Amino acid sequence: MNQTVTTSELIDSIYQASLDRSVWSSVLRQVAHNLNAQSALIRLVDHKKQGIGFSASFGYEQSFINIYAEHYIQVDPFQKIFEQVPDGTVFPQQAILPMKDYKNSEFYNDFVKPQEKSHAIGGVFLKTPNTWVQLGIQRNIGQPLFEQQDANELKLILPHLKRVISLNKQIEQIKNKNHFLGATVDHYPFAAVLLDYRGYLLGLNRSAEKLIINKLFNIKGKELTFYNQSLNNQFYKTVGLVINGREIPDAFIRCKALNGDQYRMFISPFKKRGSDFAGVITEQQRGLLVAIFPETTQIKLEYSVCNRLFEVTKAEFEIVQLLINGMSIEEIVHLRGVSESTIRSQLKSLFKKTETKSQSDLVQFILSQFPQISNNG
Repeated sequence: MNQTVTTSELIDSIYQASLDRSVWSSVLRQVAHNLNAQSALIRLVDHKKQGIGFSASFGYEQSFINIYAEHYIQVDPFQKIFEQVPDGTVFPQQAILPMKDYKNSEFYNDFVKPQEKSHAIGGVFLKTPNTWVQLGIQRNIGQPLFEQQDANELKLILPHLKRVISLNKQIEQIKNKNHFLGATVDHYPFAAVLLDYRGYLLGLNRSAEKLIINKLFNIKGKELTFYNQSLNNQFYKTVGLVINGREIPDAFIRCKALNGDQYRMFISPFKKRGSDFAGVITEQQRGLLVAIFPETTQIKLEYSVCNRLFEVTKAEFEIVQLLINGMSIEEIVHLRGVSESTIRSQLKSLFKKTETKSQSDLVQFILSQFPQISNNG
């Protein structure tokens, strides 16, 4: 097999498709080339309705894609086989359908052969009683048959395809259900996740979607699930405290993704005091904003805007700037070379000006005002 990309490179490309469906064509091109084939497709088949849902392809003319959905899905001999085989099955064509029977079929003579296609290899996954996802790769007439070695190569990427298709569906459902929420946080200069008052997922922006690829967290049903169990426990403990209006012990949760990237995460209740959520978040949708920043990122606020909105002094502004970047009071005292009583006096003034009651509440409120008080671009 003439492999044009490594398996790890191919898997990376597959996860890019979880964020951008337009990437699927490139992914399928890589799959086809790795198997010395000329075309590949992936599609969601609704067996009960005899129809096609999501579909992406490489190496096929669109007219043939259309006519398959209109007619040839009904005479495709493989669909009855897909209905019967277990989820996750991968097979060369000759393993499930004799070539003689295949070449005598209407499907082959009127649909496959005119495209100068011949032998195929494929798999079926994410099966339900009425639907499944079908992966197919084809070689042109005159090329050798696919073998078990080729099937073994496909088996390596099938679990990743399954996960990404599931993520595609979940992210689309979240976006469609909460369009206005997604639009609200898409322009935030950090990864933003919105949770309802029960801790269930309402929406997330594109920066947060990328953290799925980086393997900081996954989406399971309505919940975020962190790969690190200790982090997952800390996250939901903090969510519970914030939902119930309790003081949280640390302003930021520091966390590490499976790919090694480090982040700091802050969980804030929705603030409707002139924030981006005013008029978007209803009382029934009250909940939380989870802001996630790379550890190396410095959050920058705009002094002139903060001064206009809250009448903060430059010294108070500097404290806010340091707090939202994860520094403790002790670290701020050391950095500025002043007494702790001075910092706490300035902090008390900030509480009054921003109508907050604690250090964590102050940080929550400031983050809820993004991006109008930032100069992050």
